[in-house]
Amino acid sequence: TAALPVLFRLNYRLHPLCPFTTGITSRQKTCMKKTSMQESRLSVLIVDNDHDLAGLVREIAEFNGMRAKAVPNDTQVFNRLETEHFDVALVDIYATYNYGLELVRHIKTNPRFAHMRVLIYSAAPVNPGTLQEYGADAFLPKPFDMNDLVNHLKHGTGVTA
Repeated sequence: TAALPVLFRLNYRLHPLCPFTTGITSRQKTCMKKTSMQESRLSVLIVDNDHDLAGLVREIAEFNGMRAKAVPNDTQVFNRLETEHFDVALVDIYATYNYGLELVRHIKTNPRFAHMRVLIYSAAPVNPGTLQEYGADAFLPKPFDMNDLVNHLKHGTGVTA
């Protein structure tokens, strides 16, 4: 365990309900390999009012060669979208007081941001028809495996809407 990256030891203490608290398996270690810096960096916007989980997701994305920003609410989402380019948005369905699905709809119906893949993640069950109705591209159930998270962000794989 002494050879584990600091970010996982820190986040273990910060977010004890995280699915990685039982230790990092060899399967999880394989997805921790950094991608080559020669690859273009995928940019990820994380919307979650749980600061610890958002920070953990951000660190996992960055460790895997992505550029990631985490924001806690819809107001900050649109401020970021006005000033930065993002390829993917990962939105907790209950992240904002305006409801995460409404945020997805606003992103997907705005021509400036419609190019973004929008992934919903939640511990609550979600109807696939609802995801399609609001424009979400995929759903990632919580708790999630680190490999699933990275695959969702990089390739859009997983449970599709």
